[in-house]
Amino acid sequence: MEVLRIKNGNGAMEINLAQGVLVSLQGNGRDLCAGNTYPLFVVAMIAEDYEKSRISSLDCQFEGVEEKDEEYILTYTYLDKIVITAVVAYDTDSFRFRIQVKNNTKDLIEWVEYPGISFEDDLDGSKKSNILWMFNEGALVSYCKDKMWPYEEPEYPSWGTLGIFPNMVQSQFMAYLYGNGGLYVGCHDKNHGVKQIDFYHKDERIKLQLRFYSGAYYGQDFSMNFDVVFRFFNGEWQDACEIYRAWYESVTTVKKLEENLDLPVWYQESPLVVALPIRGAHDTAEMAPSRYYPYDNLLKEVERISAKTNSKLLVLLMQWEGTAPWAPPYVWPPYGGEDAFKEFADKLHTMGHYLGLYCSGFAWTQQSKLIKEYNKEKEFEERNLQAEMCVSPEQTLAYSRICTPQRVGYDFCPTSKVLKEIIQSEVANMFAAGVDYIQLLDQNHGGNSYFCYSKSHGHPHAPGAWQVDAMNGILEDIHQDKRLFGCESAAAEPFIKNLLFSDNRWTYAEMVGDAVPAYAYIYHSRVNNFMGNQSCCPFQYTEGDYRYRITYSFLAGDMLTVVLDNDGDVMHYWGAARKNVGKPDQESVFLLLNECNAWRNAAKEYLLYGDMVKPKQYDCDEFCEFTIVRRQAFPKKVPKVMANAFVYKGKRADVFVNHTTAPVTITIPKNAGERLYVSAFAFAQGEATMRQEEQITVAPLSVVVVESDK
Repeated sequence: MEVLRIKNGNGAMEINLAQGVLVSLQGNGRDLCAGNTYPLFVVAMIAEDYEKSRISSLDCQFEGVEEKDEEYILTYTYLDKIVITAVVAYDTDSFRFRIQVKNNTKDLIEWVEYPGISFEDDLDGSKKSNILWMFNEGALVSYCKDKMWPYEEPEYPSWGTLGIFPNMVQSQFMAYLYGNGGLYVGCHDKNHGVKQIDFYHKDERIKLQLRFYSGAYYGQDFSMNFDVVFRFFNGEWQDACEIYRAWYESVTTVKKLEENLDLPVWYQESPLVVALPIRGAHDTAEMAPSRYYPYDNLLKEVERISAKTNSKLLVLLMQWEGTAPWAPPYVWPPYGGEDAFKEFADKLHTMGHYLGLYCSGFAWTQQSKLIKEYNKEKEFEERNLQAEMCVSPEQTLAYSRICTPQRVGYDFCPTSKVLKEIIQSEVANMFAAGVDYIQLLDQNHGGNSYFCYSKSHGHPHAPGAWQVDAMNGILEDIHQDKRLFGCESAAAEPFIKNLLFSDNRWTYAEMVGDAVPAYAYIYHSRVNNFMGNQSCCPFQYTEGDYRYRITYSFLAGDMLTVVLDNDGDVMHYWGAARKNVGKPDQESVFLLLNECNAWRNAAKEYLLYGDMVKPKQYDCDEFCEFTIVRRQAFPKKVPKVMANAFVYKGKRADVFVNHTTAPVTITIPKNAGERLYVSAFAFAQGEATMRQEEQITVAPLSVVVVESDK
């Protein structure tokens, strides 16, 4: 057999066995792989002398194919060193792939790519075709060449913006959307091994990257214990999410929020997160005390903002460390001393509010660039801490790529006993002082560690699932009842259980495409996050864009955030002072926050506990236009009324938000029995109006909800 042909009820596929290439993948009226020449598989090896090599199906000898039930077992060999067994299976609607590599050498299998797939690049910016990429909440990428963070081969030292799961890529799937549907590509791995899930443009084609890091030792074999699933589907990005959510729900052990008895009371109260610096105007500024120091200066701001928004607050401090800002792992004692800090925490709690702290991840700082006196080189040498850091395949130590404007240092290996001891001590001090929440893993996007290839740490020699286990081990060791941790970006799938409230600055997704709340679509009933400090926001300042960002976060089911500047005003995003960016209109921002948080508390069953579903189709003829700056400026046109939908125990709520300062009329197809709520108070009291008209006029800066039985 020279060509393997497989057909199911959803599509068809052909593999040229002798060449080792997937040459055809047909579905939804198109052959995606026509013209594909990328190898079916690639195996990356590292020799004992650290020489790197790659072996692909193009280099191998095809030995034969065996048919067994509804699967085909393909065998390839490379000299007398490697035996590759590639499995292709199928059922009524899916194709499934697994691979094993028998290693007859003393070398290290670093990673394996399978299956190799590319398609003609039709991502021309017209948005007729998109890739749904689970990068930092989720993005629809319609123009591959303009990603602010372009494709980069993962290597040591690694960092957060790479297309790595479980880091900034938080879920194990993506989808290519075209025509009336698309191709779902999912890794159904309940063990959450480290993967590259990415894509790039080359030779007028888009290559999908499905790379699986082995987590192996030198000389070991590699075996995939999960399926890569290809499935053609009809619909939109939400329909791809439905496929993945169905799988995730079938394997997860993470409790639904409504059943999670370990959550603090404040989680159900949906406090407004108020982030602000104790020192400096931004994260590279002179670290002089801000207007919020001494800490008691903050109490008036808390009282003011709470009154304007009618909300409980979670006051989230930045640049509060008495060591140096953004200079992990040491943060304690706080700037100004423990006594003053503890007194402030007690007063804040007496007022009915909560306290949180930003930290900066699992790293080691040799020298702060913000506080020149802060230098830890002596301790590093005396304690031989080089032995605790992430190292390269060549066993060399390189400076971290993380937060280089703020510090010089290294990335800790997550298996380090020293790291565990330091984190346990620092966290204990913070909680003892009355802190309710710690954004512990800022810079560890998604919650994972960075690549380490050490031969002396005791962990496997290649990146892999051991990293996930090590990070979760640390988080479980420092767990305290009713206290929460978070990371930068939302928690990647395997860390949700330990990172239940994170800085989901979804605007990162706008760096690569149009942000969509795909993360919340999958996980919302098990984790809520907050809007975040919006650092690195690509929205060019425009009147109203901040209100749009509030609306996006609200409709994604996230808790809301404001970042205060040194004038006590809401700033455009954290770091805006560095660029002298204009400020949002304060009054309209607070009015919208008041409205949205009232709804979060009145409609908890949907906005806190519900599962996201595809919203009703509706017509809105009025739009706002903003500007997104990636490698060049792009217009972003959005309806003046935005919408989303949630379901809870047999009922459905379609939520509509007018984020502008003028009334807007929309048209929504009407179904029998639908109930209209025009205020959070009316919803809380059960005072509904039965819908009579298809047209609804939504008042300025307000929310309306259409509720129905599913």
